[in-house]
Amino acid sequence: MAEIQKSPEARERLPPPSDWFMVAARDCHWKVSREMAAHIERALVEQPMPRWVVFVDVTGSRVRLRTTLIEFVEQSTADQRRLGRAVYAALKTEAKAQGQEEDD
Repeated sequence: MAEIQKSPEARERLPPPSDWFMVAARDCHWKVSREMAAHIERALVEQPMPRWVVFVDVTGSRVRLRTTLIEFVEQSTADQRRLGRAVYAALKTEAKAQGQEEDD
């Protein structure tokens, strides 16, 4: 059963996660689970810091990344994204009311 869940076809049938952490490096980014984010953050504070960190993103891709290239690790939950959209919409409405059309 575990082998079936690891297949690409089985992963495509799984619902996408609603909460993840974004790991960003220069021109790339990955969505990872809470557990993977904690693993990466532990590597970033280790003394001495390891040169590489290996992790798996939410799609199952294995990534090996130099720790010095990691720019940030950011939490992103469905509630946070919903609130962010509400704040953006309120700011846009406020700007329109003041005659200050803002670019999207």
